[in-house]
Amino acid sequence: TIDRVYLAELDDEASRRPSAESLHRLAQGYQQAAIFLTRQGNPEGALDLYRHALKISPDNLSLTLAMAYLLVKQTYYNEAISLLLPVADKNAKVAAIPMLLGSAYYAQDDLDRAVAEWKKSLELQDDPRLREALEKAEKEQRVAGAYMEFRSEHFLVRYEGRETEGLVRDLVNTLEAAFRDLSLELDYNPHETIIVLLYPDQAFRDITRSASWVGALNDGKIRVPVSGLSSMTPELARVLRHELTHSFVRQITVGRCPTWFNEGLAQLMEGATTTSLGSQLAKAFVANKLPSFRALEPSFMSLPADQVGLAYAKSL
Repeated sequence: TIDRVYLAELDDEASRRPSAESLHRLAQGYQQAAIFLTRQGNPEGALDLYRHALKISPDNLSLTLAMAYLLVKQTYYNEAISLLLPVADKNAKVAAIPMLLGSAYYAQDDLDRAVAEWKKSLELQDDPRLREALEKAEKEQRVAGAYMEFRSEHFLVRYEGRETEGLVRDLVNTLEAAFRDLSLELDYNPHETIIVLLYPDQAFRDITRSASWVGALNDGKIRVPVSGLSSMTPELARVLRHELTHSFVRQITVGRCPTWFNEGLAQLMEGATTTSLGSQLAKAFVANKLPSFRALEPSFMSLPADQVGLAYAKSL
């Protein structure tokens, strides 16, 4: 548990005698308490602690970075940007600031700013994962230049060409209806705009580098190949509901959900049933081909092709 009395003592000491030592103790105490709450599944409580501590010690860079990281994880992108921009110039050599700013801009599909910030960060400190993210963002940037956009209450949809406009209207209506249903089913309302990117099939493969069996992807943005479609189909509606479930789960769990549970829930929300799966799973079990739940905790992308169907079946 958190020792609230001790935190109050840190508040009092830092407010009455704001020395470097007392402010350091305040930052350490609140940061440890916030980490504890996050691990206990209460990131909102952790953010409240950070906000309170920064009122007392507004210039504390350690608290600022810790809170900004959690804000980005919790998809409070606008708040993260507002927190980081005022300290960016004063701390121009801190690579974490442009890294986090770039992450927030990227999540909002502001690719120009994301690329610029990530380049700044890499100039200060090399990071292979950030280089990979930058490469992906630059690919998207080249594709997105010719794209149009449609905004609704909860979604920003980017798409190629006017011939897709009818499909986009149907798609947004389908997404908004699914959003209302999932908000009731999962008792949660995502607070940031959800990005949906509609690609020609080849652009989808080039940008996501996904396996051939992947029909859509949610990596924080919903990415859907729509070549050949001009209107909503039952299959596309099912895919959208599935991928939107992942957006809800990502925000609810701060990205800490085992893939089998995430995929099982998404299948359930799209309307899939287990009716035909019993014999399939039983045969795989007898043949010792059924993957364990532990093996299904990380992404399914690295699974052998013959295991993918079983992975989804077991998850559901």
